[in-house]
Amino acid sequence: MKELFLSMLVLISGISMKSQDIESFFPKKNLITTGIYYYPEHWNEGQWERDIQKISDMGFEFVHLAEFAWYKMEPIEGKYDFTWLDKVIGLCVKYNLKILLCTPTPTPPAWMRINYPETYIMDGHYIRAENGTRGLVSIVNPKFRSFVEKIVTELAKRYGQNKNVIGWQIDNEPPALTDYSPSSQEAFRKWLKNKYKTIDALNAAWGTAFWSQWFNSFDQVIIPNTNLVGWWGNNPHALLDLKRYLADSQAEFLDFQAGILRNYILKEQYITTNYTAVCTGADPRRTNKLDFAAYTAYPNGGSDNYGDVGFRLGNSKVVLFAAEYYKSVGGVSGVLEMQPGPVNWGGYNPLLLPGTVRMWLYHSFAAGGKLACSYRFRQIIYSAEQYHSGIIQTDGITPSPGGEEYIQFMKEIKELRAQYIPGAKMPEKLSARSTAILWNLENYWTIDR
Repeated sequence: MKELFLSMLVLISGISMKSQDIESFFPKKNLITTGIYYYPEHWNEGQWERDIQKISDMGFEFVHLAEFAWYKMEPIEGKYDFTWLDKVIGLCVKYNLKILLCTPTPTPPAWMRINYPETYIMDGHYIRAENGTRGLVSIVNPKFRSFVEKIVTELAKRYGQNKNVIGWQIDNEPPALTDYSPSSQEAFRKWLKNKYKTIDALNAAWGTAFWSQWFNSFDQVIIPNTNLVGWWGNNPHALLDLKRYLADSQAEFLDFQAGILRNYILKEQYITTNYTAVCTGADPRRTNKLDFAAYTAYPNGGSDNYGDVGFRLGNSKVVLFAAEYYKSVGGVSGVLEMQPGPVNWGGYNPLLLPGTVRMWLYHSFAAGGKLACSYRFRQIIYSAEQYHSGIIQTDGITPSPGGEEYIQFMKEIKELRAQYIPGAKMPEKLSARSTAILWNLENYWTIDR
């Protein structure tokens, strides 16, 4: 293979995540482990074994399951059904595939929204969100938390001692969304009380003497709402505290689930989540109970990007930045969603140049990634993401161009494993190169009004 010029970023940060020996999760001799998202709930049960066998035959090593399947796990409040998941996990074991299980908290069942509407966020116009999409739950709402505790406990009890389960993904692309609901308003006030102790201290920090913003008690404080006062009318100090509160709440929600899992799972099972590649809301450094931070990468969403072929080649810096940024948090990282081809959500969704997906995979690998996973195995034939490509095309059996590149990458990684030399060192001319980037979310939040 030709020598690759690696542009590496060394990010300055402290490690905040708690773990077992994270290196033990990913033996060095494996180099990188490949996996795929599979949604058995989207397909006829009669196709499950064919699909799982195909995943194994293509060269994947683990299957990512159940992140959006709460409705199937708890179809009726308090009534749990994991028999379908048992079958899928059994098929994975039959075909020598490991399992990465997920907590299904981004997508509660319809009965929760109908019976407990307070479990969903309110937007900036105080309109309550509804089920039917993902991630619009109020993560600080006590009722929602009680349902989360129950479903995560049931999952952990059932699969926490299964040696074929290698790890757990909590939630999905945690966004730290702004929530204006009563539950969030109360949680924000509690956060402020904990930080400032007295209302006089808050008034001084926020400069509330300006425009008669003064508060006589914490009970008078509400979440600053740009939608109602305009960007020019907001108090920047209040907005910065709002961003801090949202990031703390998101981190605490992840730690809440991780704490439940830790009570039941094997120490050999890792806990992570899949932040977006450049996440400007959630702060991975605020969590304490995850083993490491992983990321999702979609380098081509229809922008011009760079160069004459950038429209189809995408922006590889998305992968390189994310790989180093999240590795700096927990010591290791990996990509849990690598774009497999055209997506459905861009303003334009171009066909990728041949070789693009393989190139992105090698970017992640070269940056030290321990996981290379893709969303998704089969392109779905209905609903919101039916035009989002997969590893397998809509006929259910034919690899897509991106799927073929995954097959090639996995074959090459196995060949590289055979050449692994324990104790080998990076050539001095490469190890001497380093670039530092100081990334501070609070600085970003300060200017993002």
